[in-house]
Amino acid sequence: MYFPVILLIYWFLNLKRFLNSFVYAAIPAGIVLVSALPVWEAIEENSAAGWHYIGYGVMASFILTFAFSYFFKGVEKIEKKAVKYSMITLLAVIILVGSMYGATNYEKALGYMPETVQDRIDRVDFDETGFTTRVELMETAWDIIEDHPFGVGGGGWDPLYPQYMERDYTSSKVHSHIFQIGVETGIPGMIIFGGIWAGLIYQLLVIRRRGTARELYPAAGVFVAALALGGHSLIDFNLSLGAVSVYLWALFGLVTFYYREVIDSNRSDRSAQSDQMSDQMKLEESSELGQSEEEKGQDQEKGDKRFYKWHQGVRYAVFVVCIGLLVYSSTMFYGYRQGEEALSAMELEFWGTAIPTYEKAVKYDSLNYDYHFSLVQAYEGLYQETSNEDNIRKAVQHADRAIELNPEDAVLNRNYGQFMLRIGDIEGGLEHLKRAYQNQPYNEDKYLVYTEALISVSETYLFQEKYREGQERLQELIEFREEFLEYNSQSRDFDQEVFKAYVLLGHLESDDLEGDEQGKYEKAKELAEEADLSWEGELLPYLALMYHDLDEKEEEYQEIKEKMEDEAKEIYGWLKETLYKLY
Repeated sequence: MYFPVILLIYWFLNLKRFLNSFVYAAIPAGIVLVSALPVWEAIEENSAAGWHYIGYGVMASFILTFAFSYFFKGVEKIEKKAVKYSMITLLAVIILVGSMYGATNYEKALGYMPETVQDRIDRVDFDETGFTTRVELMETAWDIIEDHPFGVGGGGWDPLYPQYMERDYTSSKVHSHIFQIGVETGIPGMIIFGGIWAGLIYQLLVIRRRGTARELYPAAGVFVAALALGGHSLIDFNLSLGAVSVYLWALFGLVTFYYREVIDSNRSDRSAQSDQMSDQMKLEESSELGQSEEEKGQDQEKGDKRFYKWHQGVRYAVFVVCIGLLVYSSTMFYGYRQGEEALSAMELEFWGTAIPTYEKAVKYDSLNYDYHFSLVQAYEGLYQETSNEDNIRKAVQHADRAIELNPEDAVLNRNYGQFMLRIGDIEGGLEHLKRAYQNQPYNEDKYLVYTEALISVSETYLFQEKYREGQERLQELIEFREEFLEYNSQSRDFDQEVFKAYVLLGHLESDDLEGDEQGKYEKAKELAEEADLSWEGELLPYLALMYHDLDEKEEEYQEIKEKMEDEAKEIYGWLKETLYKLY
């Protein structure tokens, strides 16, 4: 969307250079693009015709380039400005009409493209990847900035975005660099970044006003390139890519170079004019100021020395900072390399290699929570092999450190909660699983993990004959469905867990527990019908349990038992053994 604006700015800054760029760059690029489409198709079909298309494209580029070159040379020779600009306008109209025709005949244009290109274009969802979605992300970023006007630190968008999102749309970046800066460094960072652009524009204006064509032409080209990158970054995260960001800063440096050339040139001119003053005028001026020429020279020398010392101090300070950054980045890179080696060992379950390597990675990059939690998995894997309790203790230490470093991350809270449940910390595990879905309220998977955990915890309590605690967790799961539906649409996977809770409660709520057995079973059947649950797999043991308790459903009970496979029969046997302890 910024391309026409960039063209107009370049045209305004330098019309002649713009025409040359159009002739010798835009036309060949367009022809190569057009010729590339059938090349893709030919290569896809393993046809030698691809080389023919390449030849045609090169020939067409040369022919059209020279044709347009002669056209513009002829236009330049026309003395009447009205005729000259009319010819250029005619060419612009032809290009514009051709572009509009292609845009309005979208389906026909697609027909000329290879199938792979057509499929890729058809997969583009303009509702999800269009400008309106990016505006939503910018609005969300501004909400975060309002709550954190001084920023939340590097990488702060990823864990905080799910808490502010208004629909289920995942994005690891803001898709706008200025707002990304705002989230991470706050309003001061946005002002500083905007000030850099203001300074760049000021430099270009100075070059245009005081410089010659030798400085203006290259500076204008560099400025337009920087503006193209910066303009695109308003609606994308391209500057989050290190290489692209380096390009932009290099362009800033080039514009500053031409600006310094203009300033130094003007200063030299003024100095030369000053040197032409006669000695008499200098003496008169010194006399009027009440200073001798010798005193004035001494003052100037002192000023130069002070400036030199200050300048040298700044240089040494910058040098020390750069050395510090070099050392820090080197240690971070070494930690990264260690982490990659440890990951390879983890995939092969070589715990003895993975653990010390991850410990090195943590030593050199102690703020990386991923390394800490990878150590949790490694120590837990080693514990399963050795049964050494010390490994679990170390795993807990690294898990606590990981959650301390990134307490808002939903995935980390989920993994931490599941780990705590595995080592028997039920309350701590459920608390972090709850935090996981609260941080990503539109993510159905986080809710499912929590519901599955509630069922598992309830059944553990029942096995331990803690019937009251099990009943409370099952009731919590049933009530949890309302919270789930506030942010998500009805889910069959979620309702399966709720169905299990109704069945288990129906069995538990006997006269001893002051419950309503028939009522819970009726609600279970109503939910199954509403959610269109299919009677298969993991639901069969619970269905069999319900029909076993309902005397009039003996026939259905026998049918369900016949459907159950070995795993389902094993679960059903465990449920009966556990639950009938109540009686």
